[in-house]
Amino acid sequence: MLEIRNLTIAFPTADKPLLMVKNFSLRIEEQAKTILLGESGSGKSLVLLAILRLLPAEAQCTGEILFRGRDIGRMDAKALQSLRGRQIAYIPQGAGNSLNPLTRIGLQVTEGLPLASGESRERKAIDILAPFGFKEAAEVARAYPHTLSGGMKQRVLIAMGLARNASLTLADEPTKGLDPSRIRTVIEAFQKRQTQAVLCVTHDLTFAESYADQIVVMDAGRVVETGTYAELHARGGALAALEARETTRQPGAE
Repeated sequence: MLEIRNLTIAFPTADKPLLMVKNFSLRIEEQAKTILLGESGSGKSLVLLAILRLLPAEAQCTGEILFRGRDIGRMDAKALQSLRGRQIAYIPQGAGNSLNPLTRIGLQVTEGLPLASGESRERKAIDILAPFGFKEAAEVARAYPHTLSGGMKQRVLIAMGLARNASLTLADEPTKGLDPSRIRTVIEAFQKRQTQAVLCVTHDLTFAESYADQIVVMDAGRVVETGTYAELHARGGALAALEARETTRQPGAE
């Protein structure tokens, strides 16, 4: 489905280009669940942005990114627009900064989605939001983003991304900052999407272990390990080092 060949991403500096991703290659098959692990700054999120050509204008990007045989780097604006959201969904990192502050949550969640006969957009939004731990999904659907907490907006973004039923979903730190019960809700939501391929950036080792078919560990912009969680854990390499450095976080009650 998705094949990345020798992706290199650099940013200009006064001295020489700063390499952030170096000769990154990856293949994702239909319905595969792939997790990118690595320390902050290892280049994981840049890979997701490169797939949808959302890197900053100053980024210097080389290599190939093929989606079902089509070179994303050579797509025109119309083809790229058709790809984004419909075939490849994106769940960004952050507490809802991608939400439109002037539009109610329900309209944003259901934008572009088909409705069943007699179904309202509010009803559809409620059905999409309810599995993500919203006690009053109807109130959330009618709300504006500024009235929600950061964790609530994060779960809205996840619900929006998964509701697209795209062939491939890209997710950037979907469980970051959520309390354990919300994390379990998010993991369960991802696990139910068996027909969708997922490429997810995360620091959440529990998520990686319980969800991924394939783990890719990055360090300083390079792939250093690839395999199942069990294989990498037994190997005692880069994944084991990440496990050793993982510290207990104190999540907020989002």
